[in-house]
Amino acid sequence: MRHQYLMIDSRGNPVAHGTSDDGLEKSVWEIQVDSGDIKRVLSHEYVIGKSSGDGGTDHPPGWKYHLSRVGPKAGRRCAAQPADAGPV
Repeated sequence: MRHQYLMIDSRGNPVAHGTSDDGLEKSVWEIQVDSGDIKRVLSHEYVIGKSSGDGGTDHPPGWKYHLSRVGPKAGRRCAAQPADAGPV
């Protein structure tokens, strides 16, 4: 299932849109950044992920995610891992 995300910063400002095929069974999700500058996205300590499935059986709504590059040739992809702090 394809998940759509709006990544927002700690102040509630939109950072980027992204999509992912990864589900809750994975501890780290790979996200394709569809809009927004990948360098700007990765400059944030964490982002808050709002998915198209919030309130359903999707990723936990409003959780904090640490982002990192998938690899040197990752293009617009990044890895998102839930922060230890839990929901915001």
